[in-house]
Amino acid sequence: MTDYRLKSLFFTFFLALLFSFALISPTYLPAQDSAPRTQDEGTPSTPSANIGDQTTENSSQQTEASTPENSPPPAESQPQAAPGSSISETSSPLEIPPSSAQEATGTQENTSAPEAIPASETSPNDTAPAAEPSPASADTHAPEATPATDTSPAPVATPATDTTSTPASDTTPATDTTPTPEATPAADTTAAPEATPATQATETTAETAPSPEATQSTSDSQAESPTLDTKREALETEARDLYTKGLYAAAMAKAEELWSLLDANYGPDNINTIRARLLFVQAQEKAGYFPEAIVNANTLLSQLARVSTNLSPEYLQTQDILILAYLHSNYLDEETSRIAFELADNIYTYRKNFLGANNLETFIALRELINSKSQLNTITEDDLKEMANLVSSMEETLGVDDPNTMEARHLYTNFYFNAHHPEDGPVDEATEKEVRELVKKTVDGRKKLYGEIHPDVSEAMSVLAFMEMTKENYQEAFDIFLKMSDIEVKTLGPDHPWSVNSYIVLATCLRNLGKVPEILPYLERALESSLRFFGADNKRTINLRIYLAFYYYQDMLNVEKSLEIFNQILAWQEANLGAEHQDTLTTLSNIAAIYNETGNFEGASAIYERVLKTRMSILGPNHEDTLMTSSMMAYQQILEGNTEKAKELYEGLLQQYLTTKGPEDLETLNIQITLALIYSKEGNNQKARALLEQVSAIISQIKGPEDPMALDTYAYLTKIYYELGELNLALDTAISVLAARERALGLEHLDTVTSRHHLSQIYLGKEDYMNARPILEELVRNQTDLFGPQDPRTLMSRTDLANTYRLLGQKALAKKTYIDLLTDLESIHGARDPLTNQIRNELALVF
Repeated sequence: MTDYRLKSLFFTFFLALLFSFALISPTYLPAQDSAPRTQDEGTPSTPSANIGDQTTENSSQQTEASTPENSPPPAESQPQAAPGSSISETSSPLEIPPSSAQEATGTQENTSAPEAIPASETSPNDTAPAAEPSPASADTHAPEATPATDTSPAPVATPATDTTSTPASDTTPATDTTPTPEATPAADTTAAPEATPATQATETTAETAPSPEATQSTSDSQAESPTLDTKREALETEARDLYTKGLYAAAMAKAEELWSLLDANYGPDNINTIRARLLFVQAQEKAGYFPEAIVNANTLLSQLARVSTNLSPEYLQTQDILILAYLHSNYLDEETSRIAFELADNIYTYRKNFLGANNLETFIALRELINSKSQLNTITEDDLKEMANLVSSMEETLGVDDPNTMEARHLYTNFYFNAHHPEDGPVDEATEKEVRELVKKTVDGRKKLYGEIHPDVSEAMSVLAFMEMTKENYQEAFDIFLKMSDIEVKTLGPDHPWSVNSYIVLATCLRNLGKVPEILPYLERALESSLRFFGADNKRTINLRIYLAFYYYQDMLNVEKSLEIFNQILAWQEANLGAEHQDTLTTLSNIAAIYNETGNFEGASAIYERVLKTRMSILGPNHEDTLMTSSMMAYQQILEGNTEKAKELYEGLLQQYLTTKGPEDLETLNIQITLALIYSKEGNNQKARALLEQVSAIISQIKGPEDPMALDTYAYLTKIYYELGELNLALDTAISVLAARERALGLEHLDTVTSRHHLSQIYLGKEDYMNARPILEELVRNQTDLFGPQDPRTLMSRTDLANTYRLLGQKALAKKTYIDLLTDLESIHGARDPLTNQIRNELALVF
C-alpha cells in the first residue's frame, strides 16, 4: 500500500513537470520561417489602422497555467510556481553583464507601435542581451537578405544586389518596401532617445527622426573605407553562415558585432543597421534568451514604427520573433502564452486585411495563431483542418520543400499529436500512419536542406519520439531522443533549454523502461545546465530540484539526500514566497511524507497540522489541496500502525471526495484502493475484494484495462484472491497482469518484474514447480540486472529457484544454485547467520 501511494504521488508530479517542459520543447513550438519576405504589390504603404493599442491592452490579462488532462495532481506532487523574475521585471533571471549591444538607459519611447507590450517590458532599462550567449532553439527563420531591388538611395557600402551569404533557406531576395518619409507614421510627437549599442546613443524626435532613405542619403556623404566595407561584409557573411548551420550563439555574437559596427558608422536608423539588429534579436531568441529577446523585439518594433511601416519586411519579421519569444518563455510566466495568442490573433487579422489571405506573411501569422492556441490547450478539430489546409496552400504556393512549408507540416503533425492523447480514446490507425509519414517527410526534407546535424532536424524528430512515448514504446522513444540530444548538444550547447529538456525525457524513458540506475546522470546533467543558464532561483531549476528529490526518495531510497534537497527548496521559498505560500506548503508536505517513511511520526504530524490549518483558512475545506493534506494525515496513521484510526479517517474522506469530486475522480479511486488494503490487513478480504473489483471496473472503463492504474488494482486483487484461497482465479489474474505489463512496459520493467514475482509465488503455492521454474529463472535474471545478485529480493528469488530445482529432482542445477547462494550469504551475513544455516541445510538435502 505504501508503494502505491508513493508511486501515485511521484508519477502525478512528474506528469505535471514533464508537461511544463514539453510546452517549451521544440516539439511544441514553431521554427520561424526562413523564406524571404515579399510585400504584395498594391498594398498600402501606410496602413489605416494600428493594432498596437489593442495588443497592449490584451497583454495585461492574466491567465491560469494549463494542466495536462490527467488526474488532478496531489498537492504534495505539484511543481512549484515560478519563483524567478517575470519577463516584465527589470532584473531577469537570465541577467548578463552589459555588452556592446546593450540598450542605452533612457526614457521609453512614446510611439504607438503595433503589438507593443507594456512599458515595463520594453523599457531600455531591462536586462540586456548577453555578450557570450548560450546556444539556441530549433527555429528556421533566417533574417532578411539585403533586397535586390531598393527604391531608396543605398549607402555606398550596400550594393543594389546583396551578395552576402544568407541562410540556405533564403533562396530568393526580398523586395524592399521601406517607406518614403511621407509614409512614416506621424504618431510620434516627442520620441525618446532610441536604444542603441553602447558605442553610440542618438537622440531623435518626430520632427527630426530620419527615415531609412534619409539616413542612407546622409551616409552617402560619408566616405566608407575599403577596410570598413570588407569588415562589414565579412561579419555579415559569417553571422548568416553560423545562423544557417544552427550555431545561434555564435551567430548572435557576430550579429552584435556587426550591429555595433554599422551603428557607429551609419547611425541606428540606417536600414543596414536595423537589419543587423534584427539578426541579433533573432539569434538571441534562438539562443534561448527569451525574456531579453522580448524586450529587444519590442524596442525594435518601436523604432521600426517610427522609421518604417507596419508592413515592411523588417517589421513583419520582428513581430514573428516576438510571438515566438513569448511562446518559448511560457515556463517563466504562464501569462506569456496568453500574450502570444493575443499578439498572433491581432497580427493575423491585420495581415489578412492588408496583405490578403494567400500572402506568405498571412500564412505565417495563421501558423503562429494556431500554434499559440495549442499552447493554451484550446486547439480543436477545426484548427487541425485549417492547419491541414494551410499546409496544402503552402505546398502549392511555395513548394513542398520550402522551409516554411516544412515548418507548417511539422506543426500540423505536432498539433495532431497533441490533440490525440491515448486517454482521449483510440486513434485512427490510417490517420496516424499518414501523420508519421508526414513527420518523416519533414525530417528527410530538413536533413537534405540543413544536413544531419542541425537543430531543425532534431525538432522534427521530436514528434516521432513523443508519438512513441504515447504508445509506451519507451525504448524506441529513448533511441530517438538520444540522437536528438546529440544534435542539440553539438549545435545548441549543453545548457540550452532544448538540451536540458532532452536530458529530462531521456530520464523519463529510462524510468519507464525500469532502468533506474541509469537515470541519475541525466537528471544531474539537466540540473547543472539549468543552474548555469537560468540560475538557482528560476522556476525551471527549482522544478528540477524537486524531481531529483523525488527520484532519490522513490528510486534510490536515499531519503537523506531527498530530505536535504527539499529543505534547501523550503528555505528559499520561506524567504522569497512566504510561510503561507502554497508552494511552501507543498514542500512542507513533501518533507512530512519523508518524515513518515523514516519513522519521524511526531515531526510529520506537526507539519501536517500546520499545513492543514493554513490550507483550511486560505483554500477552504473542500479544496483538493486541503483534501490531500487530510488524506496524507490519514495515511500517517497507517504508517504508525493505527489501522482503526486510519480506516475511520479514510471512510470520512471517501464520502467527502464522492460529494465534491465524484466516483470517477482518480483520487476518489485511490482512497477506495487504500481502504480496500486496510480491510485486507484487518482480515476482511471479502470486503476488500468487493471494493477492488468495483474500482478496477471503473478504472478499466475510464482509462482502459491495460492502464497502469488498472493493472496495479488487478495486482492487488491477485493478492486478495490468493489469500482467500482462490488460487485459480489468482493465477488467471496474475497471468493477465504480467502479459499486459510485458506488452506495455517490456520484459525488464520494474512493474513487470514485480508481476513475475507474484506469478511465481502463486505457482509455488499451487506446488506447480514445473511452471514455476521458467518464471523464477527469468525473475532471477531480471532482479540481478536491476538490483544486483546480493539484493535481498534477488536472494529470495534465488532461494525459491534452488528449492524448485531440488523439488523437481534436478540435483545438479539445485546444487550449483545452492552453492552460489551460500557463498553470497556467507559474505553478506556471515557463516552463522540463520538464513545462511538454512541454505546450508537445504544444500545438504541435495547430496
